[in-house]
Amino acid sequence: QMYSDLKDGLSATGQLVARSNDDWKPELVWGFLSYQLDTNLRIKAGRSRIPFFLFSDSIDVGYSYPWITPPPDLYILSGIDNIDGLNLEYSKEISGWAARLNLVGGNSDTNLSIAGNETDVTSDRILDLTLSLNKAWFTLQLTAAQCDATVDGYTALLGAYDLLNIDL
Repeated sequence: QMYSDLKDGLSATGQLVARSNDDWKPELVWGFLSYQLDTNLRIKAGRSRIPFFLFSDSIDVGYSYPWITPPPDLYILSGIDNIDGLNLEYSKEISGWAARLNLVGGNSDTNLSIAGNETDVTSDRILDLTLSLNKAWFTLQLTAAQCDATVDGYTALLGAYDLLNIDL
């Protein structure tokens, strides 16, 4: 992971991840500029993680979660990990609660394995609104998201139905 404080509230962040199932080929998972508009408001532009789930934006940072690995079945459900777009983040303490509101918009292209078949998923007009509230040991996160998704590969889709034992 790389981070640079450029000056006057502007910073650059990048993260390359290499996984064994991809023959250790590095992939850019983060690459964005951030600008701190004021104490509570920040805007990011570029490639970042979508905060669908509690640990989505830190899934590759092992020390950030309290168990050995997050549940993979939950974190691969969306198939959309990264987004190329804008993220507006508002953080504030309200009556002892740490509150964070994220509005994310953009596009994503990814490749998924469905029933053992590789297929491309294109997601356009992603819009995600996430509210996170934290006090001491308690964290509540609510997310509403929508997008237009195109799944390439009718055969792969049929394979997914086979896994679920659905007759067509």
